[in-house]
Amino acid sequence: MFRVLVVDDDSSVRCVMAQMLGALGYDVVTARNGLDALDLFCWEGETIHLVITDLRMPVMNGYEAVDGIRKLDRAIPIVCTSSDLSALCPPDTVFLSKPFTLAAMQDCVLRALMSARSAPLCSRIPETRPTPPRPLR
Repeated sequence: MFRVLVVDDDSSVRCVMAQMLGALGYDVVTARNGLDALDLFCWEGETIHLVITDLRMPVMNGYEAVDGIRKLDRAIPIVCTSSDLSALCPPDTVFLSKPFTLAAMQDCVLRALMSARSAPLCSRIPETRPTPPRPLR
């Protein structure tokens, strides 16, 4: 099963993202800032297949978290979120603008996973696909 790490300082956003990803068939773990995410990734990184992180957070922002996670695993697919449309995404990440719909999240997750799978360094993405998403209504 695909496991997604969701990182956002807003607990309601974390909860909604976890529910959306759960509805799409993903297993979800969460962190409230970049430092917590990096700590979690250090311990459980082998079981995480995708990271979705907000870019603007206290303690450690998304840019620093992406940098730290990429030092541990340079091939991990990452989706960056922000309500600031002028935010610059770190290289080799997919941008998801807040607020977003379930369809937009699904599209970004699949793009990130597919681009990572085609990368020569990515052996961590399972060959099996996640459970097909339920039709969007």
